[in-house]
Amino acid sequence: QNLYEFYAITTDKARTHNPLSKDKAIEIIKYYKSNPNLQIINSLNSNLDNLISLIKKYNILRQKIYDVVLVATMIDNDIKNIYTNNDKDFKIFKEINVVNPFDL
Repeated sequence: QNLYEFYAITTDKARTHNPLSKDKAIEIIKYYKSNPNLQIINSLNSNLDNLISLIKKYNILRQKIYDVVLVATMIDNDIKNIYTNNDKDFKIFKEINVVNPFDL
């Protein structure tokens, strides 16, 4: 999901001052996918159950669902920390730790 969002943001001139071409964005995604120092994680069978539980617990509506999918996937894979500039949207989730690397 993060790589999908990376593509959406970095190729969108409304969200980025110097958007990437589709080819450059794909090149970067392929680099991340093939980098042995990074592990790509996926949703597990428990993802939908975790998602529903989080939706109920935090009264999630509209586009916020995409953040919740990410949190549910983190829970599936026992990941406790997220590093994001979008810390305000993730701080509500008690299940994870949120770090804004630009605040360090």
